[in-house]
Amino acid sequence: MESLTALLDTLLIRLAWTSAQAVLLIGTVWLIGRLLPQLPSALRCTLWWLVGLQLLLGLCWSSPLQLRVLAPAVPIATVAQDHAVLPATAITGALPVLHVASIPVQSLPTAWYAQWRLILISLWLAAVLVQLLIAGRHWRDARRMLRDSQSLTDDSLRAVCAEQVRKLGLRRQPQLRVSTAIRSPQVTGLWRTTVLLPADQHLTLTESSMALAHELAHLRRGDLWLGWIPAVAQRLFFFHPLVAWAVREYALSREAACDAQVLQQTGTMPQAYGQLLLRLGVSHPMHAGLAGASPTFQNLKRRLTMLQHFDPVSRRHLRGWLLVALVAVAGVLPYRVTAASSKHDSAALPAANASALTPLAPLPPAPPMNAPAPPAPPAPL
Repeated sequence: MESLTALLDTLLIRLAWTSAQAVLLIGTVWLIGRLLPQLPSALRCTLWWLVGLQLLLGLCWSSPLQLRVLAPAVPIATVAQDHAVLPATAITGALPVLHVASIPVQSLPTAWYAQWRLILISLWLAAVLVQLLIAGRHWRDARRMLRDSQSLTDDSLRAVCAEQVRKLGLRRQPQLRVSTAIRSPQVTGLWRTTVLLPADQHLTLTESSMALAHELAHLRRGDLWLGWIPAVAQRLFFFHPLVAWAVREYALSREAACDAQVLQQTGTMPQAYGQLLLRLGVSHPMHAGLAGASPTFQNLKRRLTMLQHFDPVSRRHLRGWLLVALVAVAGVLPYRVTAASSKHDSAALPAANASALTPLAPLPPAPPMNAPAPPAPPAPL
């Protein structure tokens, strides 16, 4: 029972501290984005990805860093005094007086805290379990969609895909399939990657080439693997509203980074690529994949705005990566704010303990009681 109590305490403390630290990191990343609007999308995506990494490290790291910035606590030395016990008759000279020994009053157990702690952890575990069940259902739906899809028979698109794979330097060419259940190109699969194309798409060969380049850019960046970090962090910290917002910002920056890579790799003009985004419109991808279309109109508007800031010869990448490294070192590792240690306190404690162990001088013995006066002699007759 004690081990379970300690585990619950540790879990609650880690959830609380990690949530508080995430607020500071999210605020820092947001401030960097506001102060540096020309920051490349790839760097912005990495900064938001660090938020998910910080959440997982804070929950799993057993030895957080100790930031001793608070004022040191002043220790109170307890001095043990020896009290001489005298009989009551020696003090009062009368009948013995009955003394009742004082019993130290112990603090009552905080049963209410233990009860609420158990309730909170139970609710958290239940919510995480429900999300796991929902994720499992989405995974089954994605597998069913892949089984129902058909292999692509357009040789021109296959040739375009092979050319894009060669330009991006990918080791393997993904499978190309068409599906009637999607509205925009999507990429899925961790080990056997597949690019799904809508069966009723009406894109030109040039637009299809740009759409394929966007999906292949996800593979080049490793987004299918790296995206698990923010996704798991969002499931574990579902109660944190800023975490959900940070994950959405990460997804937006990830798509914008792929857009920038397509422009740089293919030499496409931002206006032409913006027309492709408008044609793809708004579409929600399947939960196990990444889509080139935007999930909301606001997301689409922001991606079009980011295309206007695209700079193919930017010189800020080196300074930007130094900024990312600084944020990673200062904000990702879990820490705890504790009190600073004082050398004076460590030196004063032995002296106080030594004085406490010095025995006091014994009290002098009580004076003897006065003897009764002798009887008076009889008077002479």
